[in-house]
Formats: sequence, structure tokens, C-alpha cells
Amino acid sequence: MMSKKFLIVLLFLLTVVGTQVQAQYAYTPFEEFTKKKKAKTSASLIHSVNLQLGLYSPKMDYWNDTYLPNAGSSEELGSNMLIGGHMTFNLASEFRARAGVSYWSDKVEEKGLGLNEFKLSFTRFSLGAFYAPDFASFGEGFQLYGGFEAFYYDINNSLDMQSEEGNVSSEDMNGHDVSYAPVIGIDKVFGDHLLIGAEFSYMIGEYTQAEIVASQTQKVSIAGPQLSLLVGYKF
Repeated sequence: MMSKKFLIVLLFLLTVVGTQVQAQYAYTPFEEFTKKKKAKTSASLIHSVNLQLGLYSPKMDYWNDTYLPNAGSSEELGSNMLIGGHMTFNLASEFRARAGVSYWSDKVEEKGLGLNEFKLSFTRFSLGAFYAPDFASFGEGFQLYGGFEAFYYDINNSLDMQSEEGNVSSEDMNGHDVSYAPVIGIDKVFGDHLLIGAEFSYMIGEYTQAEIVASQTQKVSIAGPQLSLLVGYKF
């Protein structure tokens, strides 16, 4: 009789203890591990989101060497500010990829007959791949990197001409083309998330422009240096 009661009590205690052990060492750690694993995977995919401010200096040879002088302008298209943003992703090992968009424009204004205003703008969509090796990091978290970026240009021209009678005529033209650029850069994370960086790239390429006064086409070089500052959020 006593042995039966003892066995019942022992079985009850083992059941209670077993339930507690299972809850503490089987379910909870696995649940926490799963949550941590998911959080780590999500955070490691995106490297950073950045705002880009820079100076781009395309050559613009046809406009500066031919069209604008023939139109009686002493000004040229040239260096001007660009603004953009991009998202960078972590790839395998020490590689990164990014996608972005940026905008650049410049214009020439003249008072009097002939050319009144000429404006040219680029909206650029970019894809790039970069290598940021551990051996290129130094100091307190500075990271050097290099890579290659491809750009799709959406090109828009706006031209205003004034006749002797004082009438102003306008003409808009648009098109698209591609460009490429080698890139070198450096960045550093301040605190946990603030990323500051700088990049130098050199655009390579040209686009075909229909002449405004004749039914011919001209090649316009958009080759030139670009210097950018990056401010972003590091994940």
C-alpha cells in the first residue's frame, strides 16, 4: 500500500519536473534561437541606406564646343551639384551590391536675341558591385572599398529661343543611354548606425543627340569625374 502511494507521488513529481525541464530547455531556447536567427538574417542582408550629395563634371563636348558658341553664348555646361540616394546590400564574403537613383542638371542663360535659355538634366538609375576587404580597414573603423557601377541615363533638354520680333519659342527633347564608372570610396560608422563616407568615380560614356537646327546627330560625351559625400543609416 505504501509502495503504491510512493510510486504515485514519485510519478507525479517526475511529471511536474519533466514538464518544467522541457519548458525551460526544449521550447524556450529553441524559440529564442529561432527569433535571433531570423533577426540576424534580416539585419545582415541590408548594409546601409544612404543620401548622396556630390559634384559631377561631364565633358559635354558637342554643346560646349559647337552648339553654344554657334548660338552666340559665351557660357558652357559643366560642373554642377548632384543629389541622390541608394541602398547597399551585403553579398557573400566581403562583397557589396547597391541600387540607386540620382539627379544632375545645368543650364545656360543669355539675354537678347537668339538663345534665351538652354537646360540639360540627367536622371540616373544605377547598379553597382563593390569589394570591401577586411585588410583594407584601418584605424577606428575606416573601410576602403572599390568597385564598378553602371548607370541608365534619362536625358532631357529644354531650349528657349527669342526671335527679332520678341517671340520666344520652346523645344523639349528627351532620350536615354548608359554609362559606366569605376569607383573608389571610404566610409566609417559612428556609434551604432550613422555612416559617413566619400567616393570618387569617373563616368565613361556618351549619348547620341539629334541636332536642333539640322536633321543630323551628334555624339555628346558625358565622361567626367564625380566626387560624392554619403550620409546614411548602417543596419
